[in-house]
Amino acid sequence: MRAWLKAMLPVVGLLAHSPARAEAPSSHWLDHSALTLAPKRLEVGLFSQSAYAINDRVQISTHPLWFFALPQAHAKVRWATNGCLYFSTSHSLEYPWPFLRLVTKEGTGGLLPPTDPPPQSLLIENAGLLSARLAPGHWLTAELGFSVGPRTKTPVLLDFPFLYQRFAALNSAIVPHAAVSANGPVDGAFDYMVYSRYSRLFLPDTPGAFAWESEVELGWSVTPRVRVGASARAEVARFPVGLRWHWFPLADVRIAW
Repeated sequence: MRAWLKAMLPVVGLLAHSPARAEAPSSHWLDHSALTLAPKRLEVGLFSQSAYAINDRVQISTHPLWFFALPQAHAKVRWATNGCLYFSTSHSLEYPWPFLRLVTKEGTGGLLPPTDPPPQSLLIENAGLLSARLAPGHWLTAELGFSVGPRTKTPVLLDFPFLYQRFAALNSAIVPHAAVSANGPVDGAFDYMVYSRYSRLFLPDTPGAFAWESEVELGWSVTPRVRVGASARAEVARFPVGLRWHWFPLADVRIAW
């Protein structure tokens, strides 16, 4: 995994060698803030993204569990530091065709009709993140961004919980989103993370479509290099069939080097 992440260095090399900005603290564990991990730190998540910090400003990541079904690459770049404020941008590129092909079938696991092969497509997302330090170790972050989904033919709509907004750009010109998050220590080795994201979906057959997804997580750093997290994720969304809500629990283990 470390070798694969390092192989992405040429993609963001120019960003990594741009003029240095004011030094900022590093994020202890991967989070939704504008901070990046400590330089050369590698984090591997059992069910979540794995990330590598090229330096104190550039961080790259991918999702190893999903990579062969949904090839993807992500980068976060910190551009500016001003007192207690930190500004970064995040960028992601996904190739959804292998995943769409897996779910194009009848029966269990079939989300798309087998009579219409999925198009060749990309999912591209860009966002700006502004983090404010509220207290030592505590961060509040605001995020604004959008995703687009260039494709070769027929639009695709995955009318399924938690996949709905993630693939909505394949059926819309653009999908803007706004998010807010907070994270910090609780007591000793414990920490918290709260994240909420609203996406506006401009779908031709669903006026007023949207998706609002939130997550609350409690983490325990068993050692400085091993973290166990337990969380719950919920979503309220306006689907073509009407307003629905869903939720499910999550657990994850992260290991750092």
